Amino acid sequence: MTKWFNTNYHYMVPEFVKGQQFKLSWTQLLDEVDEALALGHKIKPVLLGPVTYLWLGKVKGEPFDRLTLLNTILPVYQQVLAELAKRGIDWVQIDEPALVLELRQRGWRPFNRLMTPCMAR
Repeated sequence: MTKWFNTNYHYMVPEFVKGQQFKLSWTQLLDEVDEALALGHKIKPVLLGPVTYLWLGKVKGEPFDRLTLLNTILPVYQQVLAELAKRGIDWVQIDEPALVLELRQRGWRPFNRLMTPCMAR
């Protein structure tokens, strides 16, 4: 565990290995959305963005740039968004708090690559 952006809040630090593959195996979000919808609530899920998720993780084993995993994690985000859309969710907030850090081009390039197709819709 470590501090969330130097606050008193803590989080479990994800660990990544070079060539890491991602898949949707944790369905608590979807289960809770289903439950809330069944109770008649309007839903606006909030997700931690992929750039921040990768940025805050740590490398295990051979050193590499965590942001190179963006292309392998994006399909999982797309899968989650598709599952939410199937449930009639038309608004999802994706937070990228890492973008307030001084990422230089290293962090902004992947974010721009991620957002350009989204902004075209």
